[in-house]
Amino acid sequence: MGKQSDLTAPVRWWQGVTPLVAAIIGVLGVVIGGAINATITQATISAQIGAATSATQRSDRATVYFDFLDAADAYQGTVLQLQEEMRSKASSGQTFTLDDSHGVLSAFNKARPTFQGALNKVYVYGSFRAWELASGMAGALPTAGTQTFNLDYNEKRFTSDYKQLLDVLCHEVNGPVPRQCQLPHESAGTP
Repeated sequence: MGKQSDLTAPVRWWQGVTPLVAAIIGVLGVVIGGAINATITQATISAQIGAATSATQRSDRATVYFDFLDAADAYQGTVLQLQEEMRSKASSGQTFTLDDSHGVLSAFNKARPTFQGALNKVYVYGSFRAWELASGMAGALPTAGTQTFNLDYNEKRFTSDYKQLLDVLCHEVNGPVPRQCQLPHESAGTP
């Protein structure tokens, strides 16, 4: 009978605390791990949302810029057609009148407001640089809608701003993808 049973053995103070410490460490691990996981998940989701938003903005800008360039081309084309008709009639001794029988004036009257609407979208959705260039193109084209009819057109300015806007478009819509944005004639060294 010299041996004590395990039930009657003295309990040391640390033997009762060890399971409590293990439980506290376990809970802290779960809380800290959960917080880290939540932070990483939030950062990942924010990055994905940012990338999706950026891609959408680039796509929207591309549409706005291409629509503007198309409208500018159409408007410029009608201006050139009207100028040619004026020259043609003047060289044959006829007086140019603004009758709508030839359809060119009708095309001009449709192209101008379409161009203005596309210009407004560049102002709203485009970058500041794109807006500057689009405004320059607008300034190079004739104004319309008043009592006077003016076909003054600055082809050099229009063409220069057009090419620069293409460069802006290339850089802005391609996003982080590195790309050579240079018109072929520029790389060949021709103005």
